[in-house]
Amino acid sequence: MVALPLPQSGGKKPGDELAAGHGLRSQRDGIVAHLGRDVVVVALESPARDTELLGDEVQLVVRRVADEVTPQPAAKRPDGLVDEEGHAHNGAVTDALFAARARVLRDLAAYGLDTAPSVSLLDDVLMSRRWWLDQWPAGAAYVACLVAQDVQEALLESVGRWPLCDRTHVDIEDGAVPHELRVAPDLGEDPHWVCEEDGTVVASVGHLSVSR
Repeated sequence: MVALPLPQSGGKKPGDELAAGHGLRSQRDGIVAHLGRDVVVVALESPARDTELLGDEVQLVVRRVADEVTPQPAAKRPDGLVDEEGHAHNGAVTDALFAARARVLRDLAAYGLDTAPSVSLLDDVLMSRRWWLDQWPAGAAYVACLVAQDVQEALLESVGRWPLCDRTHVDIEDGAVPHELRVAPDLGEDPHWVCEEDGTVVASVGHLSVSR
């Protein structure tokens, strides 16, 4: 067996290699715990009051606040229509366009042309005339006259001549010649449909008779 040397005490160790003592002895539990030099204070909550009484006070505060808050005014609606681009139009322009649409739509229905394509065409015409009225609002009185002419020209490519006149005019060579009605005057507040052959007034715009 090999004899091990007895442990020898070492020399002095530098003081900074040993943990410094805090100088406090073990103590009993208390309200304040000593941790080094810091003090931890535990705040105890006061007992809650009656929940029903608290709820009544909250409702009272809410009522008082609600009474003191001024209600928000309702947003003002635009005086007219707003198109898909967000442009507002005044009421006079809108009323004139709606009135013109109703009159021309009745005349289309008299000839059985109140179909989806024809109504879509009418609405396209109204959109164009809306821009025109925005530039010249005083022209609202003439818009029905212009819309009727615009629709008549636009329908020429899709359905042909509209509206046809039921008055008979005989040509020496060709016999009875189909012809259409025209809007007169070209720009007026009270437009009428007149026979293009002899100028006879047949009906005012919006009052054509039923389909022939």
